[in-house]
Amino acid sequence: MKFFSFLTIRVVSLLVASAVVGISCAIIAVGGYYPVALVNGHWITAATFWQNRDAAFLFEHRRLSLEAGKEVDIDEHRRLIIQAGVLERLIENALIHNRAEQEIGADFAFLVQQTISR
Repeated sequence: MKFFSFLTIRVVSLLVASAVVGISCAIIAVGGYYPVALVNGHWITAATFWQNRDAAFLFEHRRLSLEAGKEVDIDEHRRLIIQAGVLERLIENALIHNRAEQEIGADFAFLVQQTISR
């Protein structure tokens, strides 16, 4: 009888595959690489949303603090409005990007890069 039977090898392989899938899912979840919106095949990831949301929160916090002349926290209602606005803007940008790609075609990425480099 062999040290490892065929069944043992299959069980170990299944456990290793499960561990790899679990670790991959954890990396995706922690890194924010899962979609929060799908716009015409374009994913808006959680990481992109969080980055834009945090920038908007910081801008609003500084604006309110400047107006009040002291440190001011953003209330929960205003935070929800900002988050909705950020997601709306990201969706609009994806729609504009998709439409521009359709109108311009394959040269879109090249033209954007050329315009940015000027």
